[in-house]
Amino acid sequence: MMGDVSLLDEAMKEITRLKNDVAQLNTKLPEDFESDANIEDLQMLKTSISEELDAERHTLEEKQANLEKIVNALNKMQEQKNAYQDERIKLQEGQQSLVQLQERQTELKNLIESKTAEIKILKTKLPTLKQKLSSLLAEKNRLLDASRKRVAKMQTELNAFKKMDHEIQRLNTEVLEFQLLNLATEIDELKESIKKCKADVEAKAEEICKTSNELEVIKTVCLQQETLERDLKDNRELKKLQEKKKDIDTRVEALAKQLGKMDFPKLSQEKNALIKQREKGTERKGELLGKIGEVKSQVKKLECEINESKFKNSHENYRRAYYEVDTSRQLIKDLGESKISLEWSLMKFHAEKMEHINRLIREYWRLIYRGNDIDYIQIQADEVDMNANADRRRNYKYRVVQSKNSSEIDMRGRCSAGQRVLASLIIRMALAETFSSNCGVLALDEPTTNLDRNNILSLCEALNRIVDERRMQSNFMLIIITHDDDFISTLGKITTYHRVFRNDECKSVIRKVKVS
Repeated sequence: MMGDVSLLDEAMKEITRLKNDVAQLNTKLPEDFESDANIEDLQMLKTSISEELDAERHTLEEKQANLEKIVNALNKMQEQKNAYQDERIKLQEGQQSLVQLQERQTELKNLIESKTAEIKILKTKLPTLKQKLSSLLAEKNRLLDASRKRVAKMQTELNAFKKMDHEIQRLNTEVLEFQLLNLATEIDELKESIKKCKADVEAKAEEICKTSNELEVIKTVCLQQETLERDLKDNRELKKLQEKKKDIDTRVEALAKQLGKMDFPKLSQEKNALIKQREKGTERKGELLGKIGEVKSQVKKLECEINESKFKNSHENYRRAYYEVDTSRQLIKDLGESKISLEWSLMKFHAEKMEHINRLIREYWRLIYRGNDIDYIQIQADEVDMNANADRRRNYKYRVVQSKNSSEIDMRGRCSAGQRVLASLIIRMALAETFSSNCGVLALDEPTTNLDRNNILSLCEALNRIVDERRMQSNFMLIIITHDDDFISTLGKITTYHRVFRNDECKSVIRKVKVS
């Protein structure tokens, strides 16, 4: 009887625990709630509350959509305001530049007036400058001749000195040879002569440098005189051209008086236009004659080809080919229409499913997440344009975005490890809720990794809510794999769980454990 007694004790403990749970649940119920209501009434109450919750959720989504529209309109107005401000800044800059251009115009007018006055003064000084130029040119030629003569003379002396230097070097070698013969007196005399020659060479070299410097100075003076001569020549040519212009203006006026009321420019323009039209007509005539010859040759060639045996049944062949092409065209058209309708249906289905998934994700996030830095998350589907071909398959790039105060940013790289784990769980739960209509198994492996205590509690509440909603589903099963005993004990709907551990023989053992 000991086994029966132990089972009886466990049953009594279970009854007392269930009574305590019922008492706690009764304390959580509202005061006007009837505790003796049956399960059908509770189910009806649950359905009515869920309908009200759906209506409230629908109104919340409509308000959220209106809020998003208002925010988008506000952003557009802000962009328009920024554009108007940029345009105003550009107009202000244009106004400032206009003032600067006007000042620059006045400066240029003053500069033109000063330059015209300088030109008049230079014209008065032109005769004296011409005389001075001629005298300077004569002096320049004379200095050039003298400098050439001096340079030639210095060059001959330099050559002589070079020969002397060569001779000195030769003598120096001979002196070195004679030094071996102990000719001291002759060596001293030769050294003195060498010193004198070197002094003479240095003096001549200094004279050559002086003459070269004087020659450079003369060259610079000559260049200045040449530039002055070019300026004077240009002024003279300008004066001649101005006189020619006056003569031509007088001749034009005389010719205009002679022509009287005849519009000579207009007549010349009409003449030129008629000449161009005649040239174009001749060119067009030649082109058309060439085309006529080509067409005639092609007609002859086609007539010869038509008389061949392979073109006798051309009408029937054309009719058959036309029917085949028309049928293919209609088939292609029908296939294109069916493709467009299928693609539209797929896009509509994709949009509806994404809307349903994002609604569930937002609902679960607001239900589970206890932080205030993220309002909700959702999946953003962006179409990727792989190429410009119209027959390509549609590709979508999915990314998870987080929203705060109607501002959306990518969640990748901007969230903690716990937020990533929670987002992954919520997204998988939403996908399972959307696409697993025939499969009711929800498996979670280590769902509390990197989650804090508040988010673990909210996750427990969400799982309890899912269990309550799926309780009437026959094929529903919730599987949780975890190392967190507190998480298991926090789940109020779980009374027992299976613990897997290794025994002394290092074998895996599965044991059923009751939640205390």
